[in-house]
Amino acid sequence: MKKPMFELHLASTAGENARAAARFIAELSDQCIEKSGRFAIAFSGGNSPARLYAALAAAPFAERIDWVKWHVFWSDERCVPSDHSQSNYKLALELLLRHVPIPAAQVHPAKGEWMPNAAANAYEEEIAKVLGGDKPTFDLVLLGIGEDGHIASLFPGSEALHTKTRLVLATLSPDKKLHRVTFTLPLINAARNVILIANDASKAAILHRLVAPRQGDSRLPAAMVKPKTGKLHWFVTEEAAAQLPGMGRSQKSHM
Repeated sequence: MKKPMFELHLASTAGENARAAARFIAELSDQCIEKSGRFAIAFSGGNSPARLYAALAAAPFAERIDWVKWHVFWSDERCVPSDHSQSNYKLALELLLRHVPIPAAQVHPAKGEWMPNAAANAYEEEIAKVLGGDKPTFDLVLLGIGEDGHIASLFPGSEALHTKTRLVLATLSPDKKLHRVTFTLPLINAARNVILIANDASKAAILHRLVAPRQGDSRLPAAMVKPKTGKLHWFVTEEAAAQLPGMGRSQKSHM
């Protein structure tokens, strides 16, 4: 039997979607901590993860999660100072990290203020040091998705999509104006769980292309997210799922 591409979690609203993802993360955290004594998660940036961070910082999740066992990384970061308005670290700090007792030594932001290649190299070393071994494995990698199909800071046509050995690389935004540091596909696809989250109607077309691909769509970064032994979960709203085949209201599917 063919392995499902992903598990779909469908919600009516963005708020409901955030709470559903928070509930999933809380349960996964419990399982991982019971098994290994820690929970290694990679955050993302963007509006959809922002809602999730706010949900995690609120009841009942803020009280029930064993935060002191968390290790937090970021699946990508813009090369800006940590207090910059475009910093993914700052977003998570303001919405979540300031409100929960994760030890500071277990929060691992990329060095956005460094030169891009140096920041990428240092982050790769930090991930290997904390997670151990030649093949570091996250319990969960959280990703948003762009309307162009990009995930993390892996954009369509990027050479970074083709690396087989690097865990982290420096990339450029499509307009070539902003340097970024990003997880690579080998690191993302080694995760035990990957969440792709989408809240609004602007993501409907790209989600449809991932399910019913046209010629060339297999080269979209989001189409390359295929955990080798882990699970891929889509947390999407009805608006974002509007073009998916066979998706009725409040339906949940395995596809």
